Amino acid sequence: VPSGHAELARLLVRRLAARGLRIGFAPTPRELSDAQDRRLDLAARRALPARPDVALVCAPADAFAQARGRCRIGLGFGEWQRVPPAWASAADRLDLLLVPDAFQHDAFRAAGVRAPIGILPLGVDGDYCHPRIAAPREPHGRFVFLAAAEQLARDAPELVVEAFRRAFPAAAPVELLLHVHPGRDAAAIAAAVAAARAGDVRVRVLDRWGYPWHQRAFLLASVDAHVSARRGGGWHPLAAEAIACGRILIATEFGSQAQIVRAHGLPVAVARQVEDPRRPGAWWAEPDLDSLARQMRGAFEQRAGLLERAQAGADGFVPAHDIEPTADRMLHVLGRTARRA
Repeated sequence: VPSGHAELARLLVRRLAARGLRIGFAPTPRELSDAQDRRLDLAARRALPARPDVALVCAPADAFAQARGRCRIGLGFGEWQRVPPAWASAADRLDLLLVPDAFQHDAFRAAGVRAPIGILPLGVDGDYCHPRIAAPREPHGRFVFLAAAEQLARDAPELVVEAFRRAFPAAAPVELLLHVHPGRDAAAIAAAVAAARAGDVRVRVLDRWGYPWHQRAFLLASVDAHVSARRGGGWHPLAAEAIACGRILIATEFGSQAQIVRAHGLPVAVARQVEDPRRPGAWWAEPDLDSLARQMRGAFEQRAGLLERAQAGADGFVPAHDIEPTADRMLHVLGRTARRA
């Protein structure tokens, strides 16, 4: 946890093991294992030396201290314009910090990190995320928006609901499907969404519903647009996966998703910088509610052209942003860094 780090760790374990590395796996906090993930299960059972050649931690920087090896590498990303001081201190104890993009590089450097920082672009699983997924669609022909929420303050699901209700009159053939991730914020998210929807039957909630990771693309392919009002700027796998599946992307123009939504989607303007209530002194972005409603309305009104372009663009996006080159580069980085240690 959080899910972005956890899913990325699993993607890399599977692919690095397939490339011949002898990999062990251990969670940072306690977590439920996935019995369907054979490679991860094998890695979790494998006995490794107390001080392996390379220890790689893919997690929030609080967990970087768990990197115990001859060479210590962290793969992480934060939600803020500048990461907290404790994160900077943790990163400085690594031999190498890997981040997904320039925003994250600058956020760690701005906090005073002196350790080497490398940029490792993160891809999508092209085996599962592509525009030819045969998923069922809404049977009455309504235009369906999908949003997801794991952390209440970061993901701002109540703003998505408010913008949706502001953008469309009651008779409009639209629907908002909001997936609430299982976790510590699930009850608070459900309560905030219930208050914002005010009984609007067009807003449907999948409350604390879990499903295997490889089925997410099936869910994305069944809707028309993925919408995100995240205040946080962390790497968000759903943004790239929605594009890979040929769906319309609507997202806050901030952080790691800013570049991808500018190039491939409908960006939501930032109203102002606000402080993360869980991280005093760390600032992220408040999405502009009018801009969010406007982009949702535009996605519906221009749906035919936008979906056609999204489907056509996905064929080129998938090979250019696949997880396999990410794994190839990670393999090279691990070998090079281990040799220097």
